Amino acid sequence: MVLIIAVILIVQILLSLAATWLLMNQETFT
Repeated sequence: MVLIIAVILIVQILLSLAATWLLMNQETFT
């Protein structure tokens, strides 16, 4: 149970970081 919750939290953090990184790249490229 705890491992599943930890994995979900890590995935959400990675997705948020990837989203912000893509937005930053789009702003720099445009």
